[in-house]
Formats: sequence, C-alpha cells, structure tokens
Amino acid sequence: MIEDWTLNYKPDLLTFVPYEWSFNIILRDFEMVWLGNQHNWIECTSNKQQNAQLAFCGEVFDLTFVLQYFRFIPEIEEIKFFLQAEKLVARMFVPESNTLRRSFLSLARTTEKKREQGSDHAHQPQQGT
Repeated sequence: MIEDWTLNYKPDLLTFVPYEWSFNIILRDFEMVWLGNQHNWIECTSNKQQNAQLAFCGEVFDLTFVLQYFRFIPEIEEIKFFLQAEKLVARMFVPESNTLRRSFLSLARTTEKKREQGSDHAHQPQQGT
C-alpha cells in the first residue's frame, strides 16, 4: 500500500485495477497520547511547552474502516469509520501559551457547575402536587 501511494506516476485508465484495503485496529488495555498545537505541527525545539496533549486510556479500542479504490480518480470518496471503545477515560493538557486555553477552562468550569447542580437536584425530595 505504501508503495502504491509513494510512487510518482500519472494515473492511467488502461492500467487501473479496482481494489480495496480493509483495516481493523484493536487495542486492549491501551493508552494513547496525542500532541498538537494551534500551528498544526508538533513543537520540539522550544523550552516552553507549546504542545497540547490529549490522552485516552481504556480497556478496548476497536477501529475499522475500508479504503475502496473502485472508481478511477473520483472527485469525492466516502470513507466510513466504525469506532468502539470500552471504559474510556480522556484527559487534556493545554499549555498557557495556547489561545484556546481560556475557552477550555471556561467550558470545564461550566460543565462542573452544571454537574454539581444536577447532583443537588437529584438529592432533593420531590414535592407532590
């Protein structure tokens, strides 16, 4: 597959052969940590932490998708992904230099307040009408 994508040749209808690649990635007792920043590259040269970190841990991660090459040079190709995760936990770290940090912190505070309000209402006795 990698050879197919890295060869430098022009598509030719006479040599085109339809095919597909099926992928099924299963991880058990997994931990994934992804790095990124607002510039869409991973910053490794600076002493200041500029990369956001997104971590996922769980018992099962199952990703299935099929890359179909049935049409010659299609304008649009639809890819359907099936993703299943069990007992998933996610954490995120956003450095102070990231422009989205304040928005994420505000969203987290609002979510926590709503969660607290919801648990307060759940413990209050309901009055009859």
